[in-house]
Amino acid sequence: MFPKVVQVIPMEDYTVYVYFEDGKSGHYDMSQMIEKEAFVV
Repeated sequence: MFPKVVQVIPMEDYTVYVYFEDGKSGHYDMSQMIEKEAFVV
């Protein structure tokens, strides 16, 4: 089972800081998602 996401902080360089309910956190590079048009509105 995956922990729930508590907070996501987007950065200008298409990375995000993600904080989970179990106290863990991570810094993820989402720049590859641009090619998949994940940020298109």
